[in-house]
Amino acid sequence: MDPEARERLTHVRDAARTIIGWTASSDFGEYESDSLSSSACEYQLVIVGEALFRAFVAEPKLANDVSQGRAALAFCRKVTSDPWSLTDQEVWLFIRSQLPGLLSEVERLLQRPDSEVS
Repeated sequence: MDPEARERLTHVRDAARTIIGWTASSDFGEYESDSLSSSACEYQLVIVGEALFRAFVAEPKLANDVSQGRAALAFCRKVTSDPWSLTDQEVWLFIRSQLPGLLSEVERLLQRPDSEVS
């Protein structure tokens, strides 16, 4: 794997783990009422989106290896460019339903030896 792509996927992994860790013991009501935590999660989603984008630029074949990558990238880009159009519920749903799968795929890719690229 391209070293730049690997580094960016590491950023995706770290930010996703942070979000999942922060929200693991929360419910939507807690998330919605705590603007500091929700803002911090949204900031980490910006990192996920930017790092995913840069990984795909560095190694375009990765876009095919991350089945949820394009959808996650689109969502995270919306967090960056049009945050006022998203509701807390949409962000929460992404964190709970899509982010864990993305994290699993990224962790799987990071476990591959550098010589393995599809």
